[in-house]
Amino acid sequence: TTTTTSTTSTTTTTTSTTTTTTSTTTTLPLTSLPSDVIVSPSICPGGGNPADIVFVLDGSGSTAAGWFTAMTDFLAIAESRMQLSSTGYQFSIVVATSVATPVAIFADHSIPTIPHPGVASASSFYLALRHVHRQILTPGRDGHREGETFVVVFSDDAVGDSDADLVDRKNKVEEVGARVIGVSLGSDAEASRQLNLISSDGLGRNAATPADLDADFLAGILSDVICRDLISESPTTAAPSSGAPTTAA
Repeated sequence: TTTTTSTTSTTTTTTSTTTTTTSTTTTLPLTSLPSDVIVSPSICPGGGNPADIVFVLDGSGSTAAGWFTAMTDFLAIAESRMQLSSTGYQFSIVVATSVATPVAIFADHSIPTIPHPGVASASSFYLALRHVHRQILTPGRDGHREGETFVVVFSDDAVGDSDADLVDRKNKVEEVGARVIGVSLGSDAEASRQLNLISSDGLGRNAATPADLDADFLAGILSDVICRDLISESPTTAAPSSGAPTTAA
């Protein structure tokens, strides 16, 4: 008699489920700035350095109708979204006029109310940039620190300075390590050309209407300014309304 033993082998398969938690870090370039986003040096991939930003506002008579308010509202947006402190970002504000000594205000925590200067003549950005170079971009003067500095220039109209004078002042500003970003307001072709001329990369930005100076426009400026060495996107392909560079004329 032959006895056959049947052996049933049961294989148990154990499925191991691994849950991967992805840590999301906000990095620039930003496409929008939600109301709860505060931009600090740590927002850059790998971290960033504190920076001083000088805003040069066009104080000519043509800005009194609406652009000047838009510029000051834009500064309020910047103040609310950026970490203003001795370890973050500091602002200097210069209102360009036709006089030799533009109004200069240094603010490291809050931006005061800035009235339109009430002049009817064109602004001199040669004088404004000379003031920035001599009075602000000196470590220790008006609280300015050594480190990265960016000069953001707004204008809605052609200025009364020659190209040679504008380039001379831009070069002086760059010699002390600052970078200039020109922002034309509206559709004046000559203003756009001049702001391209004084921009360190030769590409000015444009806000077509006062409403364009919003949080998205700030995001475009910040993505170029704060984390500029870490951006792979070509600056000429981004939308001008978001503060990105426009193609030089």
